[in-house]
Order: sequence, then structure tokens, then C-alpha cells
Amino acid sequence: DWSCVWLSSRGRGEWSALIGAPEGAGCGAPPERPVRPLRQLQVHRLTHTGTAPYPATARWGWDSGRGVHYIGIKCGAAWCALGPDGFRPRETTLGGGGVHEVPGWYDDQHLAIPDGNGGLVPGPWGKIEPARNLGALRVESFAAQPQIVAFVTLTGTREELAHYESTWNLRRGRNRLLLSNRPEGWFMTVEQDGGQPARFVVSRVTGAMHAVHGAVRWRWDSEDESTWIGCDDACCTPVR
Repeated sequence: DWSCVWLSSRGRGEWSALIGAPEGAGCGAPPERPVRPLRQLQVHRLTHTGTAPYPATARWGWDSGRGVHYIGIKCGAAWCALGPDGFRPRETTLGGGGVHEVPGWYDDQHLAIPDGNGGLVPGPWGKIEPARNLGALRVESFAAQPQIVAFVTLTGTREELAHYESTWNLRRGRNRLLLSNRPEGWFMTVEQDGGQPARFVVSRVTGAMHAVHGAVRWRWDSEDESTWIGCDDACCTPVR
């Protein structure tokens, strides 16, 4: 199942949002007499003091105080957080609009780890943020030499971090992700200062996927989290 989200400006800086099940083939305008009730969402609209654009994308956010998820999305020349009444977004300011300040460019969340019984449980906290020049890199850039595309910072207990060190070579603290385009294919290198680098084959998805230049995301699968990283006109993700 999927839902539609409607976001509208009521003027004077006031915004409103609705979420509900679609009626028909697409979302369109909110139905005047919906078969199933629509839910009103509270909207927090944030702006930054710089001149950088807001990414035309969406992501989940986490209100740790109430233990609820909320939706983050571009809303004109601003970034909006949509959630239940009384929620508080993690972001209270967007600073100067850098890629590490506007949520649409970066992603942060608890990363899943195996629970030992075939399931997954929340593990370390992981933040992935793009390199400042990621949106300007083109296919030729990655062929010339490996390019730093993102930074991953992990925090958590030794037990939580052990899974991501053994699978993706991600360790506590700050990790660098480098992407390269070689004759034999695309590759990602994960490294840290003073640590052994590890290289992974990359799947590069083009076509129907709309790549947001300069944006990065965590990518969930049935075993743990991987990454989506914009790579010119496509999205790149490492595979094991």
C-alpha cells in the first residue's frame, strides 16, 4: 500500500499538509469526500541564510523525544518537516544551507543489525553526508581518478559497530567513500585514516531513476543498510 501527501501554502507563512490513501490511479488533488479519512499533518518550515538551492527530494526524519518518524521534503524555497501534532524535527536551523546542514542532501538514522534470530533491530547511529562537490562530478571525473563522494560517521557500542565493520568496512568515527569508473566497471572504496581500505563493486542505476545531483541516502535491504549516492545522471550503490 502507498499513501499520497498533499502540501499547500495558505499564505502569511502558514502551511498545511494532508496524508491519506489514493483514490484512483494517482494522487491528484485531495478528494473532497474521501472514502477513507485523510489525516492532517503539522508542518515546520525551515529556511537557511545562504543562496544554495534546496534539494528536490524527500526523506524520513526521527523525533527521538516522541519516538515518531516524520517526513522531510522540499517546499518551494525552503525545507518542510511534516508529522503528527506536537512533533519536533531534529533540525532547528539550516545554517548557511551547506550539504551537511539541509536534510535533503544528507541522511542520518539508526542502522539495522541482525538480531540473531533472522530479524533486524536498530543498531548504530549513522550519518552519511555528500562531498561538497558531488553534484558537479561527471562520469569523466570518476574515470580520471577515484573521487571522494561521501562521508559516513558512525556512533554506537562496540557490538553495534562490529556488523558494519565486518560487512562494509565502516568503523566508529568518520569514514570516506570514494567512487571510481574503471574499464572493468564501477567501484567504491571505503577507508579511514590509519585503516585498511576495502573495495566494493558498484551497481549504477540509470533510466527511470531520477538522480538528485549531490544527494546521498541510506538504502535499506533485508540484511542491513547500504547507500545510494548520486553519480552524475544516475544513482550508485555498492554491492557485496
